Amino acid sequence: MSPHSGCRRRRTRDFEKGKLINFVRTGISVIDLQANVPKTHKIHLHCFNNDWFTCKKWLAEYPNLKIGLTPLITKPHITYLHKVVREVPLDRILLETDAPYFHPRLV
Repeated sequence: MSPHSGCRRRRTRDFEKGKLINFVRTGISVIDLQANVPKTHKIHLHCFNNDWFTCKKWLAEYPNLKIGLTPLITKPHITYLHKVVREVPLDRILLETDAPYFHPRLV
């Protein structure tokens, strides 16, 4: 299970209107959405902080999904995210800066 269970979701009902679904550090799984969200819908997994196994499921199920990555990927001990960065196609990545909140240490 995701380390972010219990965090909030935004605009989940807007998929019926064709709007982007933006998940914010949520523990929701692909299975939770399959019954309600069309596969072609645009989804942004904001501040993705999970492993490649989970990421691969999301990418396979939703072709218009983008993975939002923060400067957390610059931390040497966060190796599970390093694999995500190496494996996700560039056109499926959103780099999230949200300055001044997400900045690498010692910057």
